[in-house]
Amino acid sequence: MQSLYLIPLILTMISGIYLYVCKHKKPVLDLVLICTCVVCVGCTLTLCFANSDLKIFLFKITDDMALMFKVDVISKIFGLLISFIWLVVSIFSIKYMDKEKNVNKFYAYSLLTLALMLGLSFSGNILTLYIIYEFVTLASMPLVMHSKTKESKKAALKYLFYSLGGGFLGLFAIISGMIYSTNGGEFVLGGSFNKELVSSGLTLVQVAILCGLIGFGAKCGAFPLQSWLPSAHPVAPSPASALLSGMITKAGVIVIIRLVFYVFGISLIKGTFVQYTWEALLLITILLGSTLALLQNTFKRRLAYSSISQLSYVLLGICALNEDGFVGSLLHVMSHAFIKVGLFLVAGVLIYQYNIHQVDEMDGIGKKAPITMWCFTLLSLALIGVPPMGAFVSKWFLAQGSLTNGLAFFNYFGAVVLLISAILTACYLLPISIHAFFPEDKKTYKRDKEPILMVVSLIVLVVGIFAIGIFSGYIVDLIVKNIGGGLL
Repeated sequence: MQSLYLIPLILTMISGIYLYVCKHKKPVLDLVLICTCVVCVGCTLTLCFANSDLKIFLFKITDDMALMFKVDVISKIFGLLISFIWLVVSIFSIKYMDKEKNVNKFYAYSLLTLALMLGLSFSGNILTLYIIYEFVTLASMPLVMHSKTKESKKAALKYLFYSLGGGFLGLFAIISGMIYSTNGGEFVLGGSFNKELVSSGLTLVQVAILCGLIGFGAKCGAFPLQSWLPSAHPVAPSPASALLSGMITKAGVIVIIRLVFYVFGISLIKGTFVQYTWEALLLITILLGSTLALLQNTFKRRLAYSSISQLSYVLLGICALNEDGFVGSLLHVMSHAFIKVGLFLVAGVLIYQYNIHQVDEMDGIGKKAPITMWCFTLLSLALIGVPPMGAFVSKWFLAQGSLTNGLAFFNYFGAVVLLISAILTACYLLPISIHAFFPEDKKTYKRDKEPILMVVSLIVLVVGIFAIGIFSGYIVDLIVKNIGGGLL
């Protein structure tokens, strides 16, 4: 009976393959896509009520190696978030893909990527995690090169190179985890590392951990492996850009959380050169992403550099290695998913309706598409960290985590960098809203009819980011109750 919990994974995989092989008319493709995503949300919601640490599938390769899926608090959070966001983006895609070719292939790769992202969330050990992580890259690469232009193919290959290269670098940490784990690499909160066995080669293991943090950070766009992200987003269809930024990049976050808190444990990292080096790289990424976003005129490229910065907020909270930082990370994972998916979908509306790609083309657009641009404005305020929206709470916890991370100089400097980044975020987002609603020219603008499915998707995401902020107390209590004490 436990294998029934694999329905979301199996169903999405089968639906993806079916859509790729069968060339139905678009209404049928839309129906299969939405029905699959709805069932997926229902199943993952059911899993949230399952017992923690429930093993839902086990396939033994050897006595010490197995492919395993397991339900715990982390898998519940990521699984429900991924399936819900995928449903919202899929609803948006119904209208957006009217002007695109090879819709069946786009939907197919989208569902295959969803299946693998859910598999990554519910992975029960380090071997399963690594295998699925690599397949996520392979399944999502065609989403980047969907248009099959020269630029999209080049960007897709760059994405593939950076992701697989980062995964290969992270393989050192995976191998160390499998060798020195006391239970075959199964995830146990607090770590399952054999400290006596590793004592003779502690520095080597710590180097391996650092390689893993940098390598898997490539998927999150963390310095120095960040340049694939601003190349991929402008050429991909907007629904693909939304999924890449809002969800697929979280694959790196999932792996890093598992390595730090469920395999190695914080005692091997805290106060060592690993934590200092990782913190320095993340602070560089935050400042670099925010600064470069300010310099971009291409709208989706600006959002891509913003993602580089914001995703490192999440990793910075993990790097703090304390309860406040970890709570802030998980809250920011949720907030960033709703915000950045929404912002890229706004870009999708502007491309679909007006063929607008550049920031300087958006003057007066708020008069033509007021609902879309009001959603953009609210999402921008959320990303800056304005209360009562979710990112305000997540950034508060991230700042607290940074101030108490125990690293000399970096504790205060981390909080200052977060503040500077928030100011830069306001500088590269709010002027867009100002010029959209208050254009420099005085000509009369006629309000257009905005695509209903697209607008509904945006409104759902705006409501979601408010809900995260309003109910953040319940979310924090849930995280602390189920995870907090086990981190130390």
